[in-house]
Amino acid sequence: MNKLFVIGLDGYDPVYAGQLIAQGGLPALARLHERSARFQLDHGSAKRTGLAFEHFSAGLAPGDAKRWSALYFDKDRYQIWQEGVRLPPFTRHMQARTVVFDVPYFDLNADPRVQGVVSWGAHDPGTPLAGQPSTLLQEMLERFGPYPAPEWIYGFAWPSAEKCRAMGEKLAQAVNTRAGILDWLFCQRLPDWDLGIAVVSELHSVAEGLWHGVDPAHPLHGDSSAAAAEAGMRAVYEAVDALVDGVQRAHPDVTLMLFSMHGMGPNESDVSSMALLPELLLRKYLGRKLLEPKPEWLAAADGVPRLEASARWQIPLSAQGPRRRSRSALLDAVRPIARQLLHRFQLPLPDLARGSRLSWMPAAHYQPYWRQMTAFALPSFYDGRIRINLQGRERYGKVTPADYRAVCNEIAAMLMATTNARTGRPAVRSIEINETKDPLSLEASDADIIVDWDGASLALAHPQLGVIGPLPYRRPGGHSGGTGMSYIVGPGIEPGDCGLRSAFDLVPTVFALAGEALPEHLSGASLL
Repeated sequence: MNKLFVIGLDGYDPVYAGQLIAQGGLPALARLHERSARFQLDHGSAKRTGLAFEHFSAGLAPGDAKRWSALYFDKDRYQIWQEGVRLPPFTRHMQARTVVFDVPYFDLNADPRVQGVVSWGAHDPGTPLAGQPSTLLQEMLERFGPYPAPEWIYGFAWPSAEKCRAMGEKLAQAVNTRAGILDWLFCQRLPDWDLGIAVVSELHSVAEGLWHGVDPAHPLHGDSSAAAAEAGMRAVYEAVDALVDGVQRAHPDVTLMLFSMHGMGPNESDVSSMALLPELLLRKYLGRKLLEPKPEWLAAADGVPRLEASARWQIPLSAQGPRRRSRSALLDAVRPIARQLLHRFQLPLPDLARGSRLSWMPAAHYQPYWRQMTAFALPSFYDGRIRINLQGRERYGKVTPADYRAVCNEIAAMLMATTNARTGRPAVRSIEINETKDPLSLEASDADIIVDWDGASLALAHPQLGVIGPLPYRRPGGHSGGTGMSYIVGPGIEPGDCGLRSAFDLVPTVFALAGEALPEHLSGASLL
């Protein structure tokens, strides 16, 4: 077979990239655009799971994988935790000699024939740091060192122009180091491969951290940090362009497949899902208030609270209510520190996530009330996720199965009556109520109600429950963008626009390009 090199661009936004290309930037991507069969990719509602690269690595849509989120709810203990990779990689069903680098949710242990390194600097790795063969990881670290920008993978920078500048510069440097690793790994150390797969994650990190710099409609675009944020975004995209150019020059006769699962855009979910929705449901079902916006946030003239340059995103909640056990609180505090240290020194990552209640997220602090409530908001990185406290499913369920639909509809009506306090517009774009699955057997990673927010509501207003917020932005950027993309260039591939297809067609396309039969259980169909 002809060699196939697959490059995943995690967080690549085709719209923003198109603007840079129109300005004469990104020459390698511009050339590739002209020479390729070009597809727009629709990730659909699966985008809200936050598991885009698990969908690629496993080749399975959420319904086929029975996995709707990386966060799992324990219906007996009323606790939530985050889990990494659960599914074997699609390469297990291939004959191709495969080398991978930094592909998220790619479990090397599940396919011992694959060589490479995972979790070096992925935005959401889903796996511990590992290499195959056993000596490869240490060889790579001795030559290139640990990931050079660990503090910026999930960096919080928008209140500070200096931090935005540092974030962009360090992530661009990380892309350059990544390019050097690709050249060494695929050309020198492991050159005998049929299928190469590598993922670039810095685009994801920079879009979430610095989006306000490139979006004129963003409420933070006029802030003093926006110029540095724009420069940082551009620097990372230019570094990725150089990486792609280097891969093409190093492998001129290889079929190349470049893709992003979906585009990026302004963040519409962090404040609403992580803080405002939990408070809204607490007020409705228990008549309590935990959220206490700071006076200066309430006084923000434009309804958009700002933070000091040195501040972190910390949401003030009152101390009333049940107290968590000190041991659990201590573990919650230790976990993120331990993760940072392990990542900095490139040590294997143990399973610190299971049992974690994500204590940094405001929604997790409502957990002591969940068993008393009719319904509650689960911690979520993206869209709002609501769990009904259902009898026969949750240990202390309050809603009978006969009343399940009525309660779901009641919550939906409440949400549709809620507005964005800053704009006066409806806060919710759409609501997805479980209509097809047996509520009593709902998976631990699923929710009864999914809330799709209509823009960034930094404060919610409800006719009876009052105003909740305002709160400052956490991440300026998020997963609200449009379609993803795929460019395919190689022998026998006719260039041109090929229309809109499903993001789940990527893995079947890899099988087709490799000349191998597609297993029936995998999702999608070949783009070709």
